[in-house]
Amino acid sequence: MNISGSPRVFSPDFIRELRPEELMIFGANLNGSHAGGAAKAAKDKFGAVEGVSQGITGRCYAFPTLDEKMKKLSMKEIVRHRDLLFEYAKKNRDKLFLMTKVGCGIAGFKESDIKKLFGKDTPMNILLPKDWETRKYVSTGETRETVRYPHPDGPEERFLLSRIAHTGVVPAEYSDFRDPGGFIEHEGNLSQEGSCFVWNEAVVRDNAKVQEDALVEDHACARDDARVYGKAIVAGRSQVHHQARVYGEAAVYGAVCVQDNVRFHGEASANGDANILEDAEVYGNAHILQSGVVRGQAKVGGKVVVKGEAFVSGDAFLEGQVFAAGSAGVTGKAKATENQYLIGRLTADIDKGKNKEASLYAQTLHYPLDGKIVLFKAVYRPKYSNEGCDVYLSIHDCDFKYMIGETKTVKADSSMDSCAEGLHASHLLCFRMDSGFAYLAVEIAMEDIVTIQQGKVRCGKLKVLSEVFPFGKC
Repeated sequence: MNISGSPRVFSPDFIRELRPEELMIFGANLNGSHAGGAAKAAKDKFGAVEGVSQGITGRCYAFPTLDEKMKKLSMKEIVRHRDLLFEYAKKNRDKLFLMTKVGCGIAGFKESDIKKLFGKDTPMNILLPKDWETRKYVSTGETRETVRYPHPDGPEERFLLSRIAHTGVVPAEYSDFRDPGGFIEHEGNLSQEGSCFVWNEAVVRDNAKVQEDALVEDHACARDDARVYGKAIVAGRSQVHHQARVYGEAAVYGAVCVQDNVRFHGEASANGDANILEDAEVYGNAHILQSGVVRGQAKVGGKVVVKGEAFVSGDAFLEGQVFAAGSAGVTGKAKATENQYLIGRLTADIDKGKNKEASLYAQTLHYPLDGKIVLFKAVYRPKYSNEGCDVYLSIHDCDFKYMIGETKTVKADSSMDSCAEGLHASHLLCFRMDSGFAYLAVEIAMEDIVTIQQGKVRCGKLKVLSEVFPFGKC
């Protein structure tokens, strides 16, 4: 149901008119006599019926504060009637109840005694006078009907989502509280504590909870038993559902799906249409981008990037500065934490030089044959040379020359630093394919490989085979 006019966040001091979705709450007596104060206005303007002392009457709700003899009800009785009001309001989410200062006029109660009965547990569709309000958000009266399917063969359940508005009583972080609030199913979805909020067209439903300083915004959705807390952000058209947890300073954007029993935390981020599911954990400064997938019992942390159509599954463990891209598949008990650039399938532990062949394939898509591997180097081709056309210069040291058919031997550093001392080679897809470079095919014995990192091999010895022409020979 759409509301008429700008949404209210407080009950007016004087209720002169009611919108179609609104009801007036007025103080009544158990005689049902509406002769004075707000009760008389309720009878004269909004149809309150004489003789009705409690509950709905006309376009109003009678809240008893006096007995049949016009004596004050006990606070115990007042609390009982308050609880009946709360119960009725929760069952009628499509209505807004405008609270007058019941009991504070003719009945003679101290305002402070009545005010304290309407704290942060007051249903969001009961609007309080501004100086009574302690809540962060209330319902605007705008509702949206949706469907819940308990299980594939179960009956559908239709229920309402309510749009909320920030009251401004508690300062709103990250956004202007005048922006439209999103939709929640009930008060349990969004804590009244902290600066957490649901903005724009975002939805939080079922038993999902947004707590502490977390935000769910744009068209995002948190549902089922999901939790979003800490300073986490879920935005775009992303979804967090089942028992998934997003917390810390984690950020989920785009159209990402975080589901099942996932733990997504730290300063991790996800974007694009990535999927994180099953019992996976993503943490640290890890980034899951584009169509990347993390699933199974996999753990991804540190500064790892998973992007393209890469997937990490099984009991795989990625940490450090690992990059998994393209169609990389990291599964089984794979482990990488040392600056590796993965583009192929990996099922083994490749840390500290272990499983060299597995690391070579995962990072270059090349396998050795008879203990040797053919890879490629980008070099400069000098325009003029007294040594013939088969002389090439190193990109990093123009005094270092390569010649077709020559075997080069140098000292190689075994560290995992990107450009440490040694001879480097890789697969052709590793290069920018700049037509200003020449590309050499080189042969390397597996025993001469010192490290494999960032998709490159570092070795102390290689043989130059020939020039290759990825652009065609001119």
